[in-house]
This record gives sequence, C-alpha cells and structure tokens, in this order.
Amino acid sequence: MTHDHFSATSFEPCILHLTAVDVLGFDASTNAIGEIMHALPFITTSYFLWVVCVCQLSSSIRSLVLYDFMTEHLDEDTRFSFLSTRMPSELAKFAARNTAGFVIAELINLLKDAHFRMTLLEADRLEISHVEWAIDKRNASFADAIGAPKIPSVSWDDVGGLEETKRTVIESIEASLHGTGIRRSGVIFFGPPGCGKTLIAKGWCSLVSQARI
Repeated sequence: MTHDHFSATSFEPCILHLTAVDVLGFDASTNAIGEIMHALPFITTSYFLWVVCVCQLSSSIRSLVLYDFMTEHLDEDTRFSFLSTRMPSELAKFAARNTAGFVIAELINLLKDAHFRMTLLEADRLEISHVEWAIDKRNASFADAIGAPKIPSVSWDDVGGLEETKRTVIESIEASLHGTGIRRSGVIFFGPPGCGKTLIAKGWCSLVSQARI
C-alpha cells in the first residue's frame, strides 16, 4: 500500500485505484488492515492524489474515507434504461432480458460488438441477430475466462427422453420468476455420469441465452 502511494505521488495529480482491498484482511497475521489504516492518513494529506477503493470495506477503514458508494447489480429495468438510449426500444428489451449478470462495461462492449456485426454484414440497421451474436460472444469469452469446459452447442429441443425432468426445470424456474413466494436460488441436477445432467443445463442456457458455468 505504501509503495503504491509513493509510486502514485510521482504522477500527481492522479487517482490511485485499488481493487479487492478487502482480501488483504483475510490473513490476520499480516496486519494488512493495520497497515492500510496507518497509510491512509498520510495519503489524504495530498490534495492532488485521490484514492478509490473497490471492495467490501471493513468498518474501521470506512471511517477513514469520505464517500462510500454501494454499486448494486443491474436489474432488467436498469439495463433496459441504459440500452434504450443507444438502440431501438424493441432491441433494448430483448438485450435487457438476455443480459442478466452483465455490468455496464459489458453492456458497452455488447453495443460495440453488435454494431461491428451490423457493419460486417453490411446491414442497413441494427437487428436482433446482431445483438444475439454480441451476447453469445460475451458469454463465450466469460466461459473461457473462468475455465468452463467447451461443450458443443445444444438446444433445449435437442434434449430428448427427459421430458419429465425438463418440465420440472421449467416449472421451478417459472415459479421463482412469477413471485409465488417460493425462494429458490437454483436447480440441482444429480445422477451418474451420462444421465443427461449437462445436456439439460446446456440446453436451458441456450434457450435463455445465458452462459453455463
């Protein structure tokens, strides 16, 4: 922390951006929190160096900062509000519905990729197929980043012989979406290898245009 401070002061005026600062406190033996609390008063004496921490701040560190902003996950309405100013309303609705978990930076990249696809195909206007391509591109990149195994594309209709299981999956997810009062955080597939667990998961993700983790 102190090293970063002295490095940053050589570039004043500047912003020192620290990410995931909260992980420094996981190992109590390192006294990382104490070092941060010791360094911050010295940093704040400079009028030309701003420190921005992106993390879960402990109460002891929060007392030393001026502003504390909580960034919530983007819900569908917020994503639509952002996208509708940058693309036609119908496309924005489609994109907002199929971009759960996207952050602002990913939505901006989606817009760039969709327009790139439109230009590449020499289309007259932005279409749903261009947005779908951009969403698939992001999901593929996300899967690669987390090391998810590559599985051939599977559609929901490709999954055969498991109609009862598919019906249960649909009923479970629809019950959660339509506010039946049942709080569920997911669906668990269990069984021996080769019984179709991965096929169902992949097929459902393809149906709703989401990345499979």
